[in-house]
Amino acid sequence: MLINSCRNLRSIPPLKLDLLETFDLSYCHSLENFPIVMDGFLGKLKTLNVNSCDNLRSVPPLKLDSLETFDLTHCHSLESFPIVVDGFLGKLKTLLVEGCHNLRSIPPLKLDLLETLNLSCCYNLKSFSLVVGNSSDSSMLMLSAVNCMSLTSSCKSRLLNQELHKAGNTWFCLPRVPKIPEWFNHIYEAGLSISFWFRNKFPDIARVVSPFTWDDSHYRAVRFIINGDTFFYTDDTKPQPNKYIYKALLENKWNHAEVDFGFPFQNSGIHVLKEKSNMKDIQFTRE
Repeated sequence: MLINSCRNLRSIPPLKLDLLETFDLSYCHSLENFPIVMDGFLGKLKTLNVNSCDNLRSVPPLKLDSLETFDLTHCHSLESFPIVVDGFLGKLKTLLVEGCHNLRSIPPLKLDLLETLNLSCCYNLKSFSLVVGNSSDSSMLMLSAVNCMSLTSSCKSRLLNQELHKAGNTWFCLPRVPKIPEWFNHIYEAGLSISFWFRNKFPDIARVVSPFTWDDSHYRAVRFIINGDTFFYTDDTKPQPNKYIYKALLENKWNHAEVDFGFPFQNSGIHVLKEKSNMKDIQFTRE
């Protein structure tokens, strides 16, 4: 069901939507209340989009067992996150809450398959409680909480928890924190890039960087230079080996790698995922 871009629509009568798979109310700027759904049941719904419903203040309790994509981007007037029956969104892969300026908290949610979470510019968001899969097999690939200036210290700590980053192939943009977490065991001071040597295979690493200022250009690709050859990694890079990187490696010899973020940073850090890398095959050039 597509009701998007109905700019003067203010209300929708109660609906029975047991078999609905897509519900798009995006850009209905005047819509104040989400329609009442009979029994709150949207058990077949896979996509729910209320992007840019500027005046939307509340969403009634809903049962969303099959939901895969939930887009609440730029719902500026939304004060509370929708109540999900049983707190279970077991099939949800994408949750977009960017620009919900008045949102103060997100209730406990179980999100076993979540891959993308965007909380950026939720200026008044103080707390959230998301159970995202198991630490050992987390599916999280992209998380952004830039400009979430009201987050409590405990929430910031959870975002930087080492367990959340174990799976690798993640792209996290987080609110400013006082210092690089201690589990990043190779810290670099201000500069433009960091470098190290490795052999046999490119190591599995987690990288953190704190820019002097933030703007959207910092979402651009990170540049890897390996033995003089350049490769790019972006937030939508597929988590699979790059065959072109393999061609640049020197067999049974040390390879030089440089990571260029494309902007000056205050400090940066690297953590080697020891479970997936041989520490004897890595040498850091500058601490």
